[in-house]
Amino acid sequence: MTSISPRKEPQAPATLITTPAAILQETQTLIQRARQEQDKILQNIQPSIATFGNVLLPLAHIENAVALRTGILTLYEDVPTNSSLTSASCEARKIIDEFDAETARHQGLYELVRAVWQKNEELDPESHYLLEKIYRRFLGNGLHVRDEVHQARLKEIDGRIREVKMETQRNRKAEHGSLWFTLQELEGAPDDLLSALQTGQGDNEGKVELFFSNSDHTDIISYVRSGEIRKRFSIAGSNKYSENEALLKELVVLRDEAARIRGYPIHAAFRLEDRMAKNPETVDSFLDALRSRLAVKGREELEDLKRVKQTDLESRG
Repeated sequence: MTSISPRKEPQAPATLITTPAAILQETQTLIQRARQEQDKILQNIQPSIATFGNVLLPLAHIENAVALRTGILTLYEDVPTNSSLTSASCEARKIIDEFDAETARHQGLYELVRAVWQKNEELDPESHYLLEKIYRRFLGNGLHVRDEVHQARLKEIDGRIREVKMETQRNRKAEHGSLWFTLQELEGAPDDLLSALQTGQGDNEGKVELFFSNSDHTDIISYVRSGEIRKRFSIAGSNKYSENEALLKELVVLRDEAARIRGYPIHAAFRLEDRMAKNPETVDSFLDALRSRLAVKGREELEDLKRVKQTDLESRG
């Protein structure tokens, strides 16, 4: 009988960090090491001798090392076991994001990457893609903008955009309300689901509470016969992040200003430049063609749904 030796795992499983202090300590250590590796490149390599191998490859290794631990360090942002761990993960995210922004705006690293780009080395497709990606990232952050006032404003805008994004995420993760309904209003929902709901007191006596963020509660609404009740819950739930409205408006204005400083007419032109579509005109053309092909079918399906609903209403008398 042939014996089979046990297979060895390709790598050890990730180790979770279970204390806020450990999360912040590892984050600081991770970023410190990354900065040290960047400093080695800056100290040892001049633009005249810069190549893919001595600039881009080390930068990619640094980025990979940070990315490898980022998911673990920021895990508790999305797995809120307790507030202390969540706060620590949010702070870790902030530290890592600030390091990424600092790297993407580093003039010395940009000069080295630009030197490699201009040398037009013969590279395999994957390496060329990496070079172009990192080079365009520097351009996207305005390193080619020579005006110091514009440079300072871009840095300020990018910092505020990061703050706005984090604030909107915090708002989304917070509990955002509920509505109270009588059992009569929820007619049609299964009794076993309704019996598990919290009952109200005072002004809400005789009612049950449905939370927008609870998937079980949104399932209950899908059984409710009253179209008005379903509509009321749906609209209220869709507006539960009203505090993000002002943040979204601010974000649109900031992105537009940043795009114009970088030399683009609109933010979409900046974002699409290194993607398959390349420009907003291509996207608009595609969407127009798609709309013309789908609009007729969409109206037909809408009429079918209306007939189904009308039949259901008539069956109830």
